[in-house]
Amino acid sequence: MLRRGQFQEKLTEAGFRVTRQRRAVYDKLIDSDRHPTAEQVFASVKDRLPRISLATVYKALDSLVASGLVQKVVTEGSARYEARCDEHYHACCVMCGCVIDINSDPEMQNRLLSLSPEGFRTERALVEFRGVCNECASPSARSPSRSPGRAARVAGGPIPSADAGRR
Repeated sequence: MLRRGQFQEKLTEAGFRVTRQRRAVYDKLIDSDRHPTAEQVFASVKDRLPRISLATVYKALDSLVASGLVQKVVTEGSARYEARCDEHYHACCVMCGCVIDINSDPEMQNRLLSLSPEGFRTERALVEFRGVCNECASPSARSPSRSPGRAARVAGGPIPSADAGRR
């Protein structure tokens, strides 16, 4: 996590002001490892800032992405966001939309970059796995009585905390 000064510095360098709304949105993303949607960030930040609007959350997310503090992960469903901006890959579930981080291997990154067409200046190679997560693949996920926690997460419920653990 960035120190307060670094957060302010990155926003200012990108031409944005530091606001409590941007800070609250960023703090929620730092506290989550679940790649929440804008709607999930909104539901979670609303406790801290009751007067915040969904539009303000979208604007805050856009400014955080533009400043390099946050990454936007586009999946088959809604866009999702994360504060982790180092080189890493993603596994995206085609059923529930969850996104799971996969640590990058420098050797693999170099091999991917070496596959660039001749004369093409590649800045970054992205890897994304698409499939079905363990939770959706489990027999209980196929039954009509799916868990309410999972349904809330998919439908835009509050962001589970990082303490809830990864799948």
